[in-house]
This record gives sequence, structure tokens and C-alpha cells, in this order.
Amino acid sequence: MDTYSFPAAHASRAILVSKFLLNHLVLAVPLRILLYLWAVLVGVSRVLLGKHHLSDVGCGFALGFLHFSLVESVWLDASTCQTLLSISTMRWTGP
Repeated sequence: MDTYSFPAAHASRAILVSKFLLNHLVLAVPLRILLYLWAVLVGVSRVLLGKHHLSDVGCGFALGFLHFSLVESVWLDASTCQTLLSISTMRWTGP
């Protein structure tokens, strides 16, 4: 197993999950702060454990933000999903 990898996947996923939760859940301010803190501490822990360089974690954070943007751009709300499912289950009969 390699000691260093680029970018840091743990940091990337921590940012993706925290941004997703912050965007889709209504949370009190202390919980919002804890989510931000958790994401930052995941990145810091990877550097302190010697698994990644600071640049790996920084690029992992950037990649997490990009992944979040991609997920948000293709995200469908519940009503749209139900409409698509109802359309796909219709049976079309010929004349």
C-alpha cells in the first residue's frame, strides 16, 4: 500500500458529505459548525497521521467541492423522481 496518494480521498468524501448534509438538511447552528469542523479535522488527521501531504488534502477538498457540484447538478427532487417512475411504468398499447 502506498503511503501517499493524490488527492486525499478521505478529505474529498468528508467535504462532499458535509456539504450535501448542510445543503439538504435544516440543522441548528451548532450542528452546522460540527459538520464543518468534522470535515476539516478529517483532512488534518490525514496529514498528522502521515498518510498525505498538505497538498493532497487541499486538492482532496477541492475535488470534494467539485463532486458536490456535480451531484447537485444532477439531483432530482422527490416529485420529479415519482413522475419519472410513473411514466416508466405506463403500458402503451397499440391500436
